Amino acid sequence: GCKKGFLLKDLNILLPGIKSYGIENHSYALKHAVKCKSKLILTDYTKLPFKNKSLDFVIAFNSLYMQNLGDVIKSLKEIERVSKKSYIVLASGENDKERNKFYKWTLIGTSILLKREWRQLFRKIKFNGDYYFSSAKSLGVWFINNVKNFIKIMRLADYVINFLEKKKIKTVFTVSGGG
Repeated sequence: GCKKGFLLKDLNILLPGIKSYGIENHSYALKHAVKCKSKLILTDYTKLPFKNKSLDFVIAFNSLYMQNLGDVIKSLKEIERVSKKSYIVLASGENDKERNKFYKWTLIGTSILLKREWRQLFRKIKFNGDYYFSSAKSLGVWFINNVKNFIKIMRLADYVINFLEKKKIKTVFTVSGGG
C-alpha cells in the first residue's frame, strides 16, 4: 500500500496542486504516516473505493506480489476499472533461478511470476496498464550496494514525474508509496 505516504508527500511537493490518494491495508502505517496533502485510505486493494475511470493515473509499486494470485488478479482488475492510465511494478524473474532468489528474500511475497507468465495473465484479464518488472537483481537482493540499482530507481522516478507532467495529470492514486 501507500505505507506511511512518503511517495505521496514527494509527489505533492514536485507537482503542487495535484490531487492524490493513497490506500493501505494496514492501519499501523496510516497511524504513523507523514504529514502530506494526500487523502490516505484504509482499504483492501481488491475493492477500491472509486468510481469507474475516475482516477487519471494509478501507481502500484511492488505491493501486489504480497497477495495471493487470486487477489492479485482482482486488484489488477480494480486498477483497470478505476484508472484512465496506470503504472504497476511487479516482482518477477526471467527464470526459476531468479524467481527463487526473490522467494528466499521476501518474507511475505506469494505471487512472483516469471515475466512471460505476467504478460500471459495481463492478456487473459485484459489489463492494459504500463508495467515494469522488478527482479531480485534490480532490487539489490543479489548486489545490495550496487550503484546501478540506485540509478534504475531514479529512472523510474523520472519516468513517473515526466509522465505526470506531460499528460497534465491532475489526480494520482497510489496503491503503493514505498516507505
